Amino acid sequence: MFDFRNLNKLKRSRQIMSVAVKYGFEYFIDRSKIGFLAKIRKSPKDYKMLTAQERLRLALEELGPTFIKFGQILSVRPDFLPPPFIKELEKLQDNVPSFGSFQSQEIVEQELIKPLGKLFKNFETKPAAAASLSQVHKATLLSGEIVAVKVQRPDIKEIIELDLEILENLAGFLEKRLHKGWIYRPKLIVKEFKKAIRRELDFTKEAHNFEKFRINFKDVDYIKVPKIYWEMTTEKVLTMEFIEGTKVNEIVQDKYKNVFKPKEIAKRGAEAVLKQILEDGFFHADPHPGNIFIQPPATIIMLDVGQVGYLDEKTAIDGAKLLQAVINQNLDQSIRSFEDLGAITEELDKNLFRQDLKELLDNYLEIPLKNLEISKVLRDILEVMMRHN
Repeated sequence: MFDFRNLNKLKRSRQIMSVAVKYGFEYFIDRSKIGFLAKIRKSPKDYKMLTAQERLRLALEELGPTFIKFGQILSVRPDFLPPPFIKELEKLQDNVPSFGSFQSQEIVEQELIKPLGKLFKNFETKPAAAASLSQVHKATLLSGEIVAVKVQRPDIKEIIELDLEILENLAGFLEKRLHKGWIYRPKLIVKEFKKAIRRELDFTKEAHNFEKFRINFKDVDYIKVPKIYWEMTTEKVLTMEFIEGTKVNEIVQDKYKNVFKPKEIAKRGAEAVLKQILEDGFFHADPHPGNIFIQPPATIIMLDVGQVGYLDEKTAIDGAKLLQAVINQNLDQSIRSFEDLGAITEELDKNLFRQDLKELLDNYLEIPLKNLEISKVLRDILEVMMRHN
């Protein structure tokens, strides 16, 4: 019996390698297979004028949903990539093409087992937003309530499973090729990505996440979490309350100067993050600007909670102790906290780590908070962490 899956995998592998060569990333693929799987062609001159980060972003876009999602995840991981790459990959958070509205309506009818006219008074054909795995349509229920209907991209599960197999093979090759001292493990990164993206493909799990956040924030009036319509929610369709808002990264634009209160939003956002991590042990794990909206003057709306993280009580307490130790400039307690968190390897040179940590803390000692560039502080912390594995 002919195995169409292997044929599809072969075709997809050839496409991935061809795109890698096209954008000048042939170093990262197994050269022994290039001749068989990809037509070797030099990168067009136009692409040579682009930066490495621009070429990476274009390559991920061309390779489609799985790779776009991978890029989106990397765009909020400054511990994996340097700032220029992060800034470029942030463009993947918004610029995702939609799929046909007819397909979208067809999926809704199949999943909810009713014609569209018996489900909604109105269903807008043009998507309100498009993401790597889905798109959202604004609709009105027969009862008159306005909702957001999130619809999974057609055949996305099959596409992703195929791509994950190829990514695992690629990660295995990279792990053998890269220097043994490199702190990142491509196979482990792909394993985590695989786990996260599979979870995100089941919209009922995201619906449960929304409900959990609603319960956790029920006494916090400045956080809004959409209500879920369970009778109209399945693995591929998620129907929730439609809430208007402005993306969090847009509120500092001149046109919103007297509309929003950025300082209050920052304070509330920080409190919400700390509550999720240190109190609830359940947090939003994909907080890019497309997933956080703001209503005037300072109300925060949580959207797209397909990716979440969990933290046990002991780890949360150890994390809080580390924060306190850093604030108090207590080097011994800082190192003990790192040990309690399991972040220190056996080969760590504690004396050298202590010196680097002291230098880091001294650099920011007595600097007024208003003069601190938080992104630089985070980069400096991550640099020390990576230097010591």
